Amino acid sequence: MRVELTPAEVDRFWSKIARSSIDQCWAWKAETNNMGYGRFVIYRPERCRLLAHRVAFELASAPIADGLKLLHSCDNPPCCNPAHLRPGTQRENLADAFAKGRRSMPPHPRGEDHPRALLTQGDVDEICRAYGSGDVTQAHLGDRFGVNQVTISRIVRGLWGGTSPDERARMLTPDRRTA
Repeated sequence: MRVELTPAEVDRFWSKIARSSIDQCWAWKAETNNMGYGRFVIYRPERCRLLAHRVAFELASAPIADGLKLLHSCDNPPCCNPAHLRPGTQRENLADAFAKGRRSMPPHPRGEDHPRALLTQGDVDEICRAYGSGDVTQAHLGDRFGVNQVTISRIVRGLWGGTSPDERARMLTPDRRTA
């Protein structure tokens, strides 16, 4: 929320929610955005729109950590029942949507599963071992495998789809590891 609400604003906020039992959705009764999520407007001195479900969660539970979304267990965007909300990452939010059939497209393919991938997981493993030996540069490996140096840099930093940081660390010698 990042904005401290006055007691009058808190009262006005809760007046816009149709609260019922803890197991039922608490519907937002005021303005919504184009996705159906409630918007609560305050003026400080300019107009500030807050997502109603986030305000409800923070007022009833705790602050939401930076970068986290709120996932609705009820899959009902106007619901502001804190018992139906939990903090999570965007990745968790998308996985939940796919698992519940709210999104029809699969997650974006990564690594060798990407349709335009030029490298296989075997190539990536070989690149990590070669770079870890300290005998070759990233530019040389890029030329050898037909990709640019930036791609090699992403691979050795663990940012290529199929390489986990743990796998990368095992392949790179201690003096060549990158964060």
